[in-house]
Formats: sequence, C-alpha cells, structure tokens
Amino acid sequence: MAQICSKFRADIVFLVDDSSSIGLGNFIKLKDFLFRIVSYFPKIGPEGTQIAVAQYSDEPRTEFQLNQYRDRNGVLKALKSLRYMGGNTKTGRGISYVLKEIFQASKGMRPTVPRTLVLLTDGRSQDDVVPPAQVAHVVGIRMIVVGISGADPEELRSVLLNQNLHNLFYVSTFDDLPQIIRELIEIICFGSPQLGVVSEHSGFDLNAADKPGLLFEDAERSPFSGPSSAPPLPIQTPQGPCDPRCPERREGKKSSTLL
Repeated sequence: MAQICSKFRADIVFLVDDSSSIGLGNFIKLKDFLFRIVSYFPKIGPEGTQIAVAQYSDEPRTEFQLNQYRDRNGVLKALKSLRYMGGNTKTGRGISYVLKEIFQASKGMRPTVPRTLVLLTDGRSQDDVVPPAQVAHVVGIRMIVVGISGADPEELRSVLLNQNLHNLFYVSTFDDLPQIIRELIEIICFGSPQLGVVSEHSGFDLNAADKPGLLFEDAERSPFSGPSSAPPLPIQTPQGPCDPRCPERREGKKSSTLL
C-alpha cells in the first residue's frame, strides 16, 4: 500500500480534537494513528504532498503549517511532539480556524492542488459545525471525517452536508483506529477532490473563492447560513464503519447503514 500515495500532490490538514473526553492515553493512540497515515506519503513538500496539523478544544491552535516541513521525517518528528491540552469540544470553531489560518496562500497553501481537511473527533461539538463546514465545501476543500467513540453520527454527516458519505468513518474505540487506515488512505489519495460549485445567487463572492476567511465572515448573511433555508440534501449510503447502534456494524469494516 506504500505506493498508493507515492505520486499524490495535495495540501492536507489534519484537525485533531484534543478535548478532555479523549484523555492522555487515547491521545497517544491518536498520535500513533496520524503517524501511520503520514508514513504512507513518501514525498512531502512543495513538489508532493504538504501536510499541516491543528488541534482544538476550547481554542484551536496550529501545530505546523503546510509549508513548514519539506520531508516526511520532519512531519513525523513534529507529530511525536504534539501535546495534549484538554478542554471543551468546539469543532465548529476548529474548522473555521483552519479555513482562516491554514488554508491560505500566505501560509503555504497551493491553489493549484487538491485541498483536503481531515477531521478527527470523539464527541459532539458544543458549537455549530454547519456554517464553517458549508464554507469549506464552497471553497473546494474536501472534507473527510473520522468519528471515534462518543462522536455523534448525525453531526458527522452534517459536517459533510450529507454528501459524499464515503468520506465518513467511525470506530467505537481508539484501539480500532488502525483498522480503517487502509480505507482512509485510499479515500485521501484516490477520492475525487470536491469542487466548490457556487451559484451566482448563493450570496457568496465568487471572486473570493481563495479567501475562506472572507467567505466565513459572510456566511451568516448567505442563503447557506442555516440548514432550514435550503431543501434537504439526499442522504447517500455511507461506506465507512457505522455507529455502535448499527445492527450490521463490524469493527473496522464498511457497513451499509449509519444510524
């Protein structure tokens, strides 16, 4: 599987929940999971894949920017140094922060390559995830969501706007994370980039598509600002592991339902 991402060029940001519900022991398992994922990208840097990491609880913070490391060893070393903070779960704030502070050309983002945000969380957010998730989709950032343990399946789907649910994964414990690595790597490196198709009547400035910060500031004034302002989106059959309540659930494998 090491060859899967050998020629892949993209800007990938991992947004990592380090709230108090995780705990130090599980945070170490989460770091190991990230370490294994990054190991499948042999060419890291401006000519290959760029990787950034941000953590969030009450307040999000950047661990390293997209253009900070130019080889895999640099990223792996930085992952080992991640520190656990604890706090509340403000996932919406975390997504917004990544759009404003990391997915920016001034911070190393390349406008000509696919951009992917991988969210890892173990609980229900204490703020609204929908507005910043909508902005991410509008500006063409592909969202991939990994829910663990107490993560809310409905909220995870809302981060994806109930679209492209093959980008949604769930495991019941942190010990099960290694079981989804193969599928996750395939989705990251083979999944089609999600292009932001914006109607001229959407309320967003089409000329500001490379300025997520500006779009986020305008989100509350746009027709996308609330889930009730648009017709419901069709729910597709998910391809990732499902919620513990799912009767067909099998650990680390795909299931046909996600309740």
